[in-house]
Amino acid sequence: METRRALKFIPLPKLSSYSDKLSDFRVWKHGIWFHLSYYKLDGILRENENEDEDGSVTDDRELDIDEVRRRRRFLVYSIIWSSAEDVIPFVELTLNKNLCDDPDFDPKKLWQMILEYYEIRFPSESEDM
Repeated sequence: METRRALKFIPLPKLSSYSDKLSDFRVWKHGIWFHLSYYKLDGILRENENEDEDGSVTDDRELDIDEVRRRRRFLVYSIIWSSAEDVIPFVELTLNKNLCDDPDFDPKKLWQMILEYYEIRFPSESEDM
């Protein structure tokens, strides 16, 4: 995948634990959705997830469908984690959950935990998220 091409459109911002602005979270969230949509990986985070979308991680046609799905999910997880790693300790502390204990690297779980953390952090504005 050619990351540089997507980054030219919308760079993926990093979430900062020092930011007290909900707008920073919204910009990050928009960037995540843009990148996942660009690579046709956004279905992984949606409720009606369609794993058979044409958004393959590799051109290797020798892989079975389960391996392709696993790689796609891991890619989504790594995109979210790498751009939010600064706030992950605060997410874990606030929600009393440990993301590092997740051997499946579930991107939906990671996404939901970050959203839940920001709903707690900005309760009066959580409907606008």
